[in-house]
Amino acid sequence: MTASQAILNHEKAEIDFRYTTAYADLLRHAKESPVLCEVVCEMLTSYQLPTAAASLRGCGYRELLTSGPLDRMERVAHFIGYDLMDDGDPGLCWHRHVDWETEGDGDHGFVDCLESDEYAQPYWERRKERREHDMGRIKLLSPAQVLWTLKWHTRHYQELQESVGDGEEWQQCMDDHKHRNGMLYALASEIRRSVQS
Repeated sequence: MTASQAILNHEKAEIDFRYTTAYADLLRHAKESPVLCEVVCEMLTSYQLPTAAASLRGCGYRELLTSGPLDRMERVAHFIGYDLMDDGDPGLCWHRHVDWETEGDGDHGFVDCLESDEYAQPYWERRKERREHDMGRIKLLSPAQVLWTLKWHTRHYQELQESVGDGEEWQQCMDDHKHRNGMLYALASEIRRSVQS
C-alpha cells in the first residue's frame, strides 16, 4: 500500500468513526425523552440555530454554523450531551441590537438587556461567571427553552420579512435551506421514526 493510499484509508476510517459516534449520540439523546428528541431534530434542521447560539461560538462552544451535515451532527450531539445535559451550563439570555452611530460609538452590535426590554431577543450564553454576576437574571437553559428559542427566532425573522413586504423571500429562504440541508431533514425524520418504533 502506498503512503497516499494509507492516508486516504486513515481519513475514511476517521470519517466513519465520527459519523458512527455522532449518530449513536444523537439517537441516545433522542431516546431519553420526547422533548430531547425534538431538540435533536430541531437543532439538526433549524435555519435559526446560528442566531440563537451566536454568542456561544466566542466562549468555548464548538461552532454550530457548519459547512456540512457531519459537522452539524457532531456539534448538536456535543451541545446536548455535554453542554445542555452535563456541565456546560448554558443559560437563556436576552440582548437587543443597537446602532452605536445613534447611541455613541460609531458601530453596531448587541447589548445585554432584560427580557422585558423593547426589542429584546433571546440567545444562549455559556459563561457561568456572567450568569452568577447577573444575579439570577439569566435562566439555566432547559431543553424546552432550546425549542422555544429556535421557534422564537424563526417567528421573529418571518414577521420581520413579512412586515417589509418580503413574505415570498422568507418562503424562498426556508425552501432553499430545506433543499441545501435535505440530508439533515431526512436524518431528523429517521431519528423520530426510530424513537417511535
